[in-house]
Amino acid sequence: MISVVADTFQVHPQTLRLYERLGLLKPSRSDGNTRLYTEADLHQLEIILNLTRERIRQVEVRGLVKIRTKNSEALGLSNP
Repeated sequence: MISVVADTFQVHPQTLRLYERLGLLKPSRSDGNTRLYTEADLHQLEIILNLTRERIRQVEVRGLVKIRTKNSEALGLSNP
């Protein structure tokens, strides 16, 4: 649930929605359209937040996330 994740990571729910729109996070959805965050999603969010807290620009964060995802796929890892 977006509110639980937002509270846990001390970010606004709109921040999570922005990351989703940018393609940085891709939580699955329940039948009721509630976002379902996996452990991999939460780990990805932690990385994104650490990078943004270090003042790395969103375009660079997006590039790093894409590289990480590609590498994980190339290695056959289901948990990028």
